[in-house]
Amino acid sequence: VRQVLSHQSKVAKRQKQEELEALQQELAEAAGEAHMPKEQLEAEVDDLEDTLQPSVRQFFDRELKDVEDDVSVDQLFQKMLSFINSAAAGATQARRGEERYQRQAEQLQRQVEELQQKLDELNRET
Repeated sequence: VRQVLSHQSKVAKRQKQEELEALQQELAEAAGEAHMPKEQLEAEVDDLEDTLQPSVRQFFDRELKDVEDDVSVDQLFQKMLSFINSAAAGATQARRGEERYQRQAEQLQRQVEELQQKLDELNRET
């Protein structure tokens, strides 16, 4: 009797585990297929309009232009990640360019100061 009960318990436990895994798989698939109404996303963007940078507003305008009903959250998320990554790369490149121009400006300032000293020396000699 114990063996039968133990076997039934194991079978029931295995079935519950399989059901749980199937539900987890369903949830994962459903999350990948999540959508939101276009109107809802437009309203969210409109609510933030005063604080959005123009390029961010243009991103959403571009993405929503061809959407008729629902927006794929997964696709939008992927495009937003790409957009953010591009923006960060651009900011890094701009910062490097700014640093390079700053060094050049400092070098030019030193050259101007050296030339001014030479002019001052020439003025004293004459």
